[in-house]
Amino acid sequence: MKRFLFVSTLVLSTLTASAGASTSPVFDRLMNPYDKIRLALIDDSLDGVAEEAAALGEAARASAGGREAAEVRELLPEVAGVAAELAESAELAAAREAFYELSKVLVRYRSQVAGERPAVVYCAMAGKSWLQPSGAIGNPYLGPSMQVCGEVVEE
Repeated sequence: MKRFLFVSTLVLSTLTASAGASTSPVFDRLMNPYDKIRLALIDDSLDGVAEEAAALGEAARASAGGREAAEVRELLPEVAGVAAELAESAELAAAREAFYELSKVLVRYRSQVAGERPAVVYCAMAGKSWLQPSGAIGNPYLGPSMQVCGEVVEE
């Protein structure tokens, strides 16, 4: 009986802990530099983009052999490759296009992650999606004059 209670308590605490946060520490590590890049692009800036893209790529490469599910682990080399392209972007238009390619991969990754996840937002004017924390829209594709253009399509 004691063993049953211990196992039940362990299962319940595991389920409770996973309800409030992503169950993928790798995904969480990728989202921090990704969101910093998004915020720079909103401001029509490349400041810090190369460094954050390099950090994102390094996190993906370092995690490729980890304990993530096979479907997700297969996405990490693609994340690293697109992050490298983004890091080398010298112009805003190229950075935005590379960010979109990165966003497509991370949206696929997000679909495999349980728990709390960033929202998927879509801008019909740009024809592109991105990930961001819940809250006010921050469009990385159209510059400051259109930074709120978009709608949450998946929370």
